[in-house]
Amino acid sequence: KPVTAADLAAVAALGEPGTRLRNVCVLGHIDHGKSSLVDWLVAENGVIPARLAGQLRYTDDLPDEQARGITMRASAVSIVYKHRGPHPTRWARGAGGQSASSSTHQDDDEDPRYLVTVVDSPGHIDFAYDAVAAARSSDGAVIVVDVVEG
Repeated sequence: KPVTAADLAAVAALGEPGTRLRNVCVLGHIDHGKSSLVDWLVAENGVIPARLAGQLRYTDDLPDEQARGITMRASAVSIVYKHRGPHPTRWARGAGGQSASSSTHQDDDEDPRYLVTVVDSPGHIDFAYDAVAAARSSDGAVIVVDVVEG
């Protein structure tokens, strides 16, 4: 479906200072699937077709990156994440470790969406300065490890 002005306004409102904006970097060794993970997240938001996720390397926009098949510069893409499940501020443990509240975002008046800027960082040691910069500018990190390679 085409993006409307109302869609753009809603996404822009999520990016205003407050609690709805998160920056996350994706870290890991070379060829462990960092760019593929970002491709899948972008595809889940409808930006690229799901059949191209993992192959397109959406965030590798330099010609050298596409030709060599490695990420050489950190690059970011913003996606909309819709939180499902209990509201994070209501995670309280009751007796027996059970959640004290079963309220979900769907029951709340709050908007359950977050604007998440995902930073795809390089995994090769020669480009470690970009990975460090991505980590320093982020609220958190996702560490990708190839379970076969270790």
